[in-house]
Amino acid sequence: MFSNPWLLVIGFIANGTLVIVLILGVIFLATHLIMQWWSQPWPHANELKCKVTFGKTGETYEWDRSYRTLLNLMRKKGVKVNYDCEMGTCAKCAKKLEEGEVRWLVKPNRFPKEGVYYMCITEPATDITIKA
Repeated sequence: MFSNPWLLVIGFIANGTLVIVLILGVIFLATHLIMQWWSQPWPHANELKCKVTFGKTGETYEWDRSYRTLLNLMRKKGVKVNYDCEMGTCAKCAKKLEEGEVRWLVKPNRFPKEGVYYMCITEPATDITIKA
């Protein structure tokens, strides 16, 4: 239809939609790059090895950073856990820590009660026991 691609660009400019097309392209590209980054294994994934024990069942699993968060470990191992946002805002994945220490990966919007942590934004710092 268009023999010269510049005519297409000029047509977009004439209609005022070039800006919208560029914005949508940037949003798509940024989303694509973020999703590619998130799907990659973390560097030095095997540096931190801990044992994660679930108090109710007594099941123990080996933790390494390839799981990224305690929520991911729980989902992959079939441990029942409620969750929604995976960003620390909904508080559905909050669990009480019975033993050990965890590290916040990001600062939550609101901190839970003492000894309670959001599984979606934490990783173990030592061997831990979770009341779950």
